[in-house]
Order: sequence, then C-alpha cells, then structure tokens
Amino acid sequence: MIEAGQSVLVLDAEPPVTTSKIAAGLITPITGQRLALSWRVEHMLPFARAFYARIEARTNAQFFHDRTAVRLFKSEEERDVWAKRKAVTAFRAHLVDPQPGILLDASIGDCSGGGFHMATAQLDCAAYLLASRGHFPYLATAIDWH
Repeated sequence: MIEAGQSVLVLDAEPPVTTSKIAAGLITPITGQRLALSWRVEHMLPFARAFYARIEARTNAQFFHDRTAVRLFKSEEERDVWAKRKAVTAFRAHLVDPQPGILLDASIGDCSGGGFHMATAQLDCAAYLLASRGHFPYLATAIDWH
C-alpha cells in the first residue's frame, strides 16, 4: 500500500506468543508425498524475492534468505515418483547441484540415490516483524481481537 502511495497504520495487539513469531517461513518448491510443485511457485517465488528485497532495503534489515534444502525419499515408491518428475522441465528448474560435504554426499544428492537438492527460500518471520515494527507506522493496541 505504501508503494501505491497510500497511508498505512499497523494496529497490533502484540501478544507475546504468536504463530508468526515462531513460523519457520520455509518456501519449498517441491513438496509433499507426491513430490508436487507448490502452487504457482514459478510466479510466487520471484514475487516473494522482489517484495522482500524492497522491504529489506526500506528497513535496512535482512530477513529473506535463499537456501538449499535436501529432500530425502521415504520409500522406493517415492523414489519411483521422483524418477518421473525429475525429467520435467518445471521440476528441474528448482534443482541445484549437490554440495558435497555440506548437505549430502554427491552420490546421494544426484537424484538417483536417496534424495535431491533443491533451491528454497526462508523468511525469518520474527526478524521481519521486528523490522516492520521499527519502520512502518505502528500502534500497539489492547483491542480484544476475539
């Protein structure tokens, strides 16, 4: 809204414990037992990167991080599903080369063994909320939100 020239005031009851403060903030493009692509990940991930880069610049804080994750297979069936998926361009777009000694041995991470490496991202939710509170017009309120 600020980028659109609108005035903003954040109202927050500021409870000490919230899901947002402890959320992992993981963005994984390939998920679930079916090893499916996350919904619209090809659009959402670039949007998230650009959005959080603008907020990081505005708040002079860092809270969005590109990561590499390992997805381990739970069963032979899952490995068989992956054998088909890894040939699809949309899936290959999210794979990264194994980093021996860092995540998995290269022989495991080459998509033929027990798992694969993929490019992911993580939002440090607590750091994002803290930076936002320090930057954007903010009012802590005792409103009963229930």
